[in-house]
Amino acid sequence: MRGLNVASTPTVRFTISEAPAGSAAVLLLGTSNTAIGGVALPLGLDAFGYPGITLWTSADASLLFLVGTTGMGAGYAEHNLALPTGHSLSTTGTPFFAQWLWLDLNQLANHGSTAGQLFRIQ
Repeated sequence: MRGLNVASTPTVRFTISEAPAGSAAVLLLGTSNTAIGGVALPLGLDAFGYPGITLWTSADASLLFLVGTTGMGAGYAEHNLALPTGHSLSTTGTPFFAQWLWLDLNQLANHGSTAGQLFRIQ
């Protein structure tokens, strides 16, 4: 995750890399890292068939991607999120949380995630 200034529109870029080429990836964005739907976070996903995966964000929004399949883009995906007018990334401000989960569509037992990430918008 990093902040960008594109054409004076503050933007946050979320990236995932080193996932298996062609995998499905979900970017989860949330407003909490303490609960999701009344269930405490962090939440291990072992019971849901994803051993070793821990959910760190409330996942108020989820975006589905297919990661790259060849060349330098293999295993890579990104999403640029434009911030509302008058807002920017900050060390203070409203906290938001992000996490990527991925699933290898050719080998469903192969899956992974990133750690949860905190970012603040002011």
